[in-house]
Amino acid sequence: LLACEFRRLGIEPSLKRICSAESLTRKPGSSGLSLDGRFDLHLRNGRLFFVEKPSASTSEVFDDAHQCLAQVPGLTETPWSGHFFQVECLAPSDRATVDFPSSASLEALVDLSAIEGPLFVRTRRPGDCIRPFGMNELVKLKKYLHTHKTGQMVDRLENAFVVADASEVLWVPGVGLSNKIRVEGAPTHRFVWLKAEASD
Repeated sequence: LLACEFRRLGIEPSLKRICSAESLTRKPGSSGLSLDGRFDLHLRNGRLFFVEKPSASTSEVFDDAHQCLAQVPGLTETPWSGHFFQVECLAPSDRATVDFPSSASLEALVDLSAIEGPLFVRTRRPGDCIRPFGMNELVKLKKYLHTHKTGQMVDRLENAFVVADASEVLWVPGVGLSNKIRVEGAPTHRFVWLKAEASD
């Protein structure tokens, strides 16, 4: 599996790299492993994650300071975006009467029952991936955004704000939703992306 993932990312799956990656799983306190000039490997909650290193030209856009831990449920302020991210829990009595918004909406109905760990609101980063709605395979977020750009979205795709868990992007407000939180039965939560002025 590691060798396949290395090849997918264009990393030579040498025996040394694979052994080093496997040894990382036996060292929970390790800070990570540098694979090549583009990717590091990190262990989080017992799972391995490939993290693409930002280039000098994108280091400001993908600054870690532009990340907030989302309140679930609750309202999360993101001062660097001029917006609030709101998560509402839906009561069982509300779930049968909801209308699903379009993918271009700044509101989404989701099922968070399969999500473990916290959610984050942040700017997009190199190496980000998403599972497009209706698909189980991960695709590069950059490619996903460019296939979904329309009208007023074009100018803001490069600095898109996303909602993500520790491993992948789950929602790009106004663009689309990940299949990972797709509602199969009834939604458990509502996501809303609000302009800061609207909260006064």
